[in-house]
Amino acid sequence: MIEDDFSYLPVSLRAFLKAAGFSGSVRSVKKIKCHANVLTAVGITGDKVGFLTLTMDQENAVTLSRRFANLMEIPIASEELDDSHLEALAELTNQIAGRVVMFMEENKTNCSITPPSIMSGGDISFSLNTMKVHRIYKITLKNSYFYVSVGIK
Repeated sequence: MIEDDFSYLPVSLRAFLKAAGFSGSVRSVKKIKCHANVLTAVGITGDKVGFLTLTMDQENAVTLSRRFANLMEIPIASEELDDSHLEALAELTNQIAGRVVMFMEENKTNCSITPPSIMSGGDISFSLNTMKVHRIYKITLKNSYFYVSVGIK
């Protein structure tokens, strides 16, 4: 794999969406354009070191977590963002990161992921400027959207 070739990222994201039963699009973007109320993250360790995050506003967090929980046959009744929504989003992040790492392995890059961390609140922001390589993708589904960021040191 070429050092900074991240061409497997959108491929792995599309593969995850298809396997999870989501229909949607994956588009590379320059920056996150939403009022971020929820951020989930996993660390990437091994041949490459960095992180993968999911970022979304509160409305999309509720919609996405309920839809993902339903796919896992663990429906969430609450319409308000609570711990059950955050746990579903953590698992979604874990599964997306797992798929990305699987594609990294297929490209001869040996990596693992850490357990997911979750932050929710007002206006959450983070910087990718310290990362040697970073990519941001907007995932647009039928009734929601979110951003996936990957940064490698």
